Amino acid sequence: MRGDRKYYVLVGLIFIILFAINYASPDPTNYNHTFSHLDKNPYGGYVLKDMMPDLFGDKQVSNRNLTLYEMEEDLSPDINLLVLADEFAAGQEDIEVLLKAVNEGMDAMIITDEMYLLADTLDFNTVFNQFNYVINANQDTSFLSFANPALPDHEFRYKRDAMSHHFDDLDSIDYKVIAYNSEKEPVAIQVAYGQGTLYLGTTPMAFTNNYLFFEENHA
Repeated sequence: MRGDRKYYVLVGLIFIILFAINYASPDPTNYNHTFSHLDKNPYGGYVLKDMMPDLFGDKQVSNRNLTLYEMEEDLSPDINLLVLADEFAAGQEDIEVLLKAVNEGMDAMIITDEMYLLADTLDFNTVFNQFNYVINANQDTSFLSFANPALPDHEFRYKRDAMSHHFDDLDSIDYKVIAYNSEKEPVAIQVAYGQGTLYLGTTPMAFTNNYLFFEENHA
């Protein structure tokens, strides 16, 4: 029995020590791509949310966790829409609501790697550069530069994982290139649609906390 008590005491002490170490250790960094305006993790959107007053002045900025179909009554030419995500997996009803609102004069910015049904509807494509992503994602950098010579001649640098997609097969739409990657492939375009405009981009990671402050991108 005495030996059993020593065994129990020893096990108890080990658990107490492990609990103390775990309690004192900092929380592990969350590397999920949340894009949330509440998240200060590397791939959250807290910094972007904090920059909004500087970008839009006293205009109201609200965040919605709703589908476009659920927001239909709120979409009008008086507002601008921003969608930031890894994938824009909108359904048919969402696409119809979006394009109707843009056609009537609303401007919408959609920044996402994959656009699925929106790309099919407008007849364009986004391409995933698998070689650069897999081989060079964390070992090399690419850059984004503006197409318009009137804009600042500045290269915004990112790791390859943030520049893994670009636009292709754009001949069937009325578009202007806003920005290119280092291979001169379009990564941001402006599409005229009815009375409004779609601003489409394939670099959502560039708008996260980590990349807004990466090297000189905050300049």
